[in-house]
Amino acid sequence: MFYIEVQLEKDGKVTDVKLAHLGEAPVVCEDLVQHLRMKNYDDFGKTLEDLSNLYKIPGNSEMRAKGYLALQALEKDLYSMYLLDRNSYEH
Repeated sequence: MFYIEVQLEKDGKVTDVKLAHLGEAPVVCEDLVQHLRMKNYDDFGKTLEDLSNLYKIPGNSEMRAKGYLALQALEKDLYSMYLLDRNSYEH
């Protein structure tokens, strides 16, 4: 349902951590980069656990994919509503 790509230099230094959800293009996740650069493996693991929990939807992978897409659409709608509400106070 998602994957994480950790890019390292030859000396082992973390250069990038990319996260991709369900068919989306990978994007750099600065929080994960910082956790690994600071050797904060507990927080890195917690973030991975939180990502995994996003997909704890009953059913097969198709149902989980639909659930994720529905949550993603809801997030976009809520953000649009926030922007509309914020703009109404500015005018």
